[in-house]
Amino acid sequence: DDLLIGAVGGSPGGRGYAGESYVVFGRLGSFGATVSLSDIELGDGNGGFVVNGVDAYDASGTAVSAAGDVNGDGFDDILIGAPQADPGGQYDAGESYVVFGRGFPDFVETLTGGPNDDVLAGGPGDDILSGGAGDDRFVFFDGDGDDIVLDFVAGAGTDDVLDIQTFAFANLADVLSASTEIGNDVLIALDADDSVTLLDVQLADLHGDDFIFT
Repeated sequence: DDLLIGAVGGSPGGRGYAGESYVVFGRLGSFGATVSLSDIELGDGNGGFVVNGVDAYDASGTAVSAAGDVNGDGFDDILIGAPQADPGGQYDAGESYVVFGRGFPDFVETLTGGPNDDVLAGGPGDDILSGGAGDDRFVFFDGDGDDIVLDFVAGAGTDDVLDIQTFAFANLADVLSASTEIGNDVLIALDADDSVTLLDVQLADLHGDDFIFT
């Protein structure tokens, strides 16, 4: 079984008291005397994952619970309460989130760059990419699967870039039309079978010079 832990005082991305919820994956044998949540937050996704609160002072994670299989897909879901969220401008009305469970690939490759300018290409399968410091280039091809970039620096004048030349995008407008904000992240559907998720990036952050087009 997995562990679900609420950290109501967490401040993801500098959003004070937005709150965090940690899912720590179970394993064969016992855990050690302590489990460091920072290992989950900074890890490669194989030990668990973090669900970040949306806005400052939402207090997400005040209440966390297993929710059963809400959407009937065969995977258990989780329920997270954010009692101080302000939906539709209603002060402290609160929000509750159902996070759908999913199947995980048998093998997730993690690629990490160094302090200089790097080129990272995950290849087939679902990968986790981290460029580190420097001006990094993340390359994606048809058949690469659903990849995650942990530390993409977006915006005009920044030098991290996504190389998506093999996909049918001609400009930023094309990318935005295929993109969705999910919490604090952006998911770009490269085609019907491939995607890239940029963690802690918003649609408004994206600029034409963040991409290499055909």
